[in-house]
Amino acid sequence: MANMNAGENGKATRFRSDNRTSVAGRKGGKASGVARRQYSCLCDAFRAFMTDEDRLLIYEGMLERAKDGDVKAATFLRETMREYIMKY
Repeated sequence: MANMNAGENGKATRFRSDNRTSVAGRKGGKASGVARRQYSCLCDAFRAFMTDEDRLLIYEGMLERAKDGDVKAATFLRETMREYIMKY
């Protein structure tokens, strides 16, 4: 049997008209943008100083550690590949 109150679910919180909406929206807004820009700048600087040979050595070392069962190394490789795939 269908839920007779299906249209009523969420009506109380769907459209907030007081300042709770803006307060809820700011919780992760301002600081997260600053942190993203700082992280991006740090990553760009790090990549600028690394050569392709350096990257290859890091990836080879992490691959060996992942093969030995290091979960963090496997996670690093997965995230690195995700960034590479999303970029190209």
